[in-house]
Amino acid sequence: MSREQSQRFAIACLAAGVVVLVDQATKAAALGGMSQTERIPLLGDLLGLQLAFNPGAILSLGADFTGLLTLLGVGAVVVLVVAAAWARTETWAVGIGLILGGAIGNVIDRLFSPPGFGVGH
Repeated sequence: MSREQSQRFAIACLAAGVVVLVDQATKAAALGGMSQTERIPLLGDLLGLQLAFNPGAILSLGADFTGLLTLLGVGAVVVLVVAAAWARTETWAVGIGLILGGAIGNVIDRLFSPPGFGVGH
């Protein structure tokens, strides 16, 4: 790996790290300070915050396949790490890093959140 590639990889890792920290901090704050029955309005009835759990993927699709979704998430992380190592520009490195951070956050949740290891939400 050339010096430029190493720098772009470091940029991607930094972006991913920031996303993971923000992701986990906001989830911890939501879990510690909200209930599922509470809604915090931001713009009246138009926009608000409410604690919700999603056992599957989009709109709870795949709720019976959380183990498979966990494996797919791990696979996505691996692919994104390789992509980050080969990013051609700093902009691409940041973009890949942001997506990588989101994927890592999802894998952390699936591995360590209730109801159990590898099937969390």
